[in-house]
Amino acid sequence: MQSWLSRSARLARRSPIDAALAFAALLVGLYVIGAPLVASRYPAITDLPVHAASTATLRHYFDPSYHFREQFEVHPLAVPYMSMYAIGAFLMLFLPMLTAVKVASAILLALLPLGLAVLFHGMKKSPLLGMTGLGFVWCNLTQWGFLNFIGALGLFAMAVGLALLLVDKPTRARKLALSATLVLLFFTHVFR
Repeated sequence: MQSWLSRSARLARRSPIDAALAFAALLVGLYVIGAPLVASRYPAITDLPVHAASTATLRHYFDPSYHFREQFEVHPLAVPYMSMYAIGAFLMLFLPMLTAVKVASAILLALLPLGLAVLFHGMKKSPLLGMTGLGFVWCNLTQWGFLNFIGALGLFAMAVGLALLLVDKPTRARKLALSATLVLLFFTHVFR
């Protein structure tokens, strides 16, 4: 962690314009993804209540007072939304249910511009081009509740970008990042 911070500080000193652009891109991305989720108490996403109920079920699955283990079975390989449910269930340890589901939704939607940034970086282009993905974050798929599909598109782009980086310079960190991305992609939307 310390080496990443010192490396970031060196890059910011060497090219302050690039650091300012990256910070501005981060702020714009947070606004575009987060504003619709914060603007309303219950976002107008058709399947979000079902995702919230499934996330809460996973969160309280091992709590005997809820009796969920008597009613449901968990099949993580058969559920294309397992990553959203796992992220949301973890966040429910610290946040209220609605806030946790909103944050989990934002994380999945943020995977599209992040994945495109890694893809463009792997193509030796500016990672800031990943900001083009923000235009596709709030689309019909999102409004229907296919948040994991949007996240899977970003993870697929990220996997391709990491593969390009790995071919260019094979390092252990890039191999691990590609492996983790592919596993996460499998649990984000297996039916892509």
